[in-house]
Amino acid sequence: MPQVDRLSSFRRPLDATGVVLAADAREGQVSYVHDLIWRLRAQPGFKGGLFFETQAGLRVQHWRLFPRFLVPQQAPVQAPDLFVQGPVLYRFMPNYAALVYEPLPGLRVQAEYYIPASHGVLGRLAFVNLGPHTLRFDFALVADLLPLEPEDRAFTPERRGGLVFLHAQLGAYHPLLFLTGGPEGLNASPPALTLPVVLAGNQYRRLVWALVVAEDEESSLRQARRWAAQPWDAVRARLELWDARSLRIAFPESKARTWLALRGRTTALRLLMGPTEALPRPFLVRRRNPEHGYSPSGTGREYGLDWSGLTPPEAWYAAAAYWLDTDPETVAGWVENYLSTFDEETGFLDGRPGLGGQRGRFLASPLLIDLARRVYERTQSSLFARRVYLPLQRMLARWFDEEHDADQDQWPEWRHGLQLGLDVFPLAAGWIGDSPGLDMRAVENPALLAFLYRAYQGLEVLAQAAGQAPPPEAEARRAALQQMWQEGWSAQRGYALNRDRDAHISPPGRVIARGRGPEQTELNASFPVALRLVVQLESPGIAPRAARVTVSGRDYRGRLAKWTVEGQDWRWYGERGFATGPLPMREVQRLHIEGIDRGVRWRVVAPDWSWGDITLLAPLWAGMASPEQAQASVQRAITAPQRFGHAWGLPVLAGQRTQVPEEWRAVWPFWNALVVEALMQYGFWDEAVDLLQRWIEASTRNLDETGWLYETFHADTGQPLDGPEGLYGIPPLGWVLRAAGLQVAPRRIILLGPHRWPEPLALALAGWTLVRSTDGFRIQGPGDAHLTLPPDARGVVHWHHGAWHVQAPSTSEPTGG
Repeated sequence: MPQVDRLSSFRRPLDATGVVLAADAREGQVSYVHDLIWRLRAQPGFKGGLFFETQAGLRVQHWRLFPRFLVPQQAPVQAPDLFVQGPVLYRFMPNYAALVYEPLPGLRVQAEYYIPASHGVLGRLAFVNLGPHTLRFDFALVADLLPLEPEDRAFTPERRGGLVFLHAQLGAYHPLLFLTGGPEGLNASPPALTLPVVLAGNQYRRLVWALVVAEDEESSLRQARRWAAQPWDAVRARLELWDARSLRIAFPESKARTWLALRGRTTALRLLMGPTEALPRPFLVRRRNPEHGYSPSGTGREYGLDWSGLTPPEAWYAAAAYWLDTDPETVAGWVENYLSTFDEETGFLDGRPGLGGQRGRFLASPLLIDLARRVYERTQSSLFARRVYLPLQRMLARWFDEEHDADQDQWPEWRHGLQLGLDVFPLAAGWIGDSPGLDMRAVENPALLAFLYRAYQGLEVLAQAAGQAPPPEAEARRAALQQMWQEGWSAQRGYALNRDRDAHISPPGRVIARGRGPEQTELNASFPVALRLVVQLESPGIAPRAARVTVSGRDYRGRLAKWTVEGQDWRWYGERGFATGPLPMREVQRLHIEGIDRGVRWRVVAPDWSWGDITLLAPLWAGMASPEQAQASVQRAITAPQRFGHAWGLPVLAGQRTQVPEEWRAVWPFWNALVVEALMQYGFWDEAVDLLQRWIEASTRNLDETGWLYETFHADTGQPLDGPEGLYGIPPLGWVLRAAGLQVAPRRIILLGPHRWPEPLALALAGWTLVRSTDGFRIQGPGDAHLTLPPDARGVVHWHHGAWHVQAPSTSEPTGG
């Protein structure tokens, strides 16, 4: 059985991409409006260095701290490619990193970086003379700050009594760099704190530095000295305890996949922030990189999408990919953050609450109820179930009112792509060239049926746990949702299509008319089926927001209809505008276009409803398909090369069309995760593990080649597509554990079934370590405790009174989560 040394230690050269560090919200002292996020990297070349840098939330052009070593009669050494041995990373947490390097012959440096709070950094340097002869050199800690604003000031040396430090100014804040050992200030470009170092043979010396960014110089200096005086071993011991509370996963046979798991873990933990006055519990941001973290208003209201809230699909993915296995109580706090927006009078629950009080102003996805169910099943907290049940029940009922189900056929409609969890939804993503730009409120999407179906199942679980009666309409609603999906099911395709909200059909697309400039024309066009029309404008200059289009004809019921799109009916993406007709049309007799100049091109199109997109596979995840339908979906959709069976995963848009926009060839993690779970639930384990393996392999390769965790990658090439270090870049570790037949908690390990993952796994949490392979299980710790089990063992292994105990398995294996 493999060893697990890589769980506690590793050695990886630090490259020019490096790693990101930020204050850990689990320890506190994280500020949503003033959060300094750092990158540690090794930049080679003439102007290179071992850079610890930040953009301070886009307040500076650059800001770097780096070491420089000077030996008499030699050029200064600061670029890592000039070191005798380049920097090697051997410890990495969300707010801590440790390096070792040899900048000069015979000199080893151990460098530690620790971020105790959003407003400062603490570091320690240990210089070790590896040889028998005395070493002499000058050490400089350089602070290179180039401000953006003319009133800001770069670092300069200052003296206060016997203390020398570097001081700068950024707006109302006063960055201050302090170094122990009695340094002198070097007023150069860039400035530095310098001191001579003399090391006898085999001797070592330690220095501590602290950087604090407070609102006045005195506070910065006081905090820096206090931090620098802390007993460092106690600081590190506390960090180790915090680190042991979160799950660590390693692939003992692969250093690259182990690094992927570690990077994914630190990303997941780093994204946690809060609580704030606006949200009662800590919550995630979508990205947390050096360009983020500063709010000029002090409220965070001006933050972009990455810091303005989280949708239920994003929270669901982050929870299932990592957080439920390491800290389900924290995920419970996410659910309570959503509930903090609950309106008692209307039952409205916001679908994108932000830490600064931002709101999405759309109804939360029913997927939130599935997340709450998973939290309850992990925590077994009836108190949690009682807190969330009634608000979630009322939120679910809101989905069937006229605002969300305009035609009152019990198949509601999404408001936009963020609510769905796919902002590049092909029918509606007007900013993507090939999209018809349809208003999502005109679409009945099977994924919403699936989320509602699963939500009613989750409500029944929560009702029982809360001691409440389940919704009386639950069974009838589930049956109706399933029936509507069955009516659209196609065994040939392996899924049901999106359909028009009013006509309840999925016709192919066509261009009805096109032209340039104002026009009034008699079309006299009739169609074999009713078509929903979309008017598209494209302007070479300023968008013609006064455009007005009037359509006359007969609607889908054969009645005379005349409607106009103008003003707020238009949705603009740069110079392209889209307006969706309120009713499907059987005839278009007249078309009148006004309010545009002759340079504006226009088209009237009927969208192609035959497009197959990945959201159409969600009913399989919800358990709405029969075994025969699931088989057809796997064979004819999921694994079929002509639909979703691409080399590196399932793309957004099915098929092998040429010149498809890259956004629709992307492997979207949330939707691929739903498919993985669906395959597992229906017993297609080989297909599920194969999809997971390709996903892990693409993520691993991209991490090795670029140094980043990318959120999406190309389904045919595996090359990265979307931005780095985001929430969807967290690798699917939760589903890898499921493939290994495991579900974990700090004091409990559930053995669910065979080890189907093709290589051994090693896990560590709360003082214990587990190795899982085809040979069986081995659990070590806490302390001297150990337990060995055969490969076919099932049941619950729990920690009680200083020993591991095995409980007989339950009668059924969990189907999801």
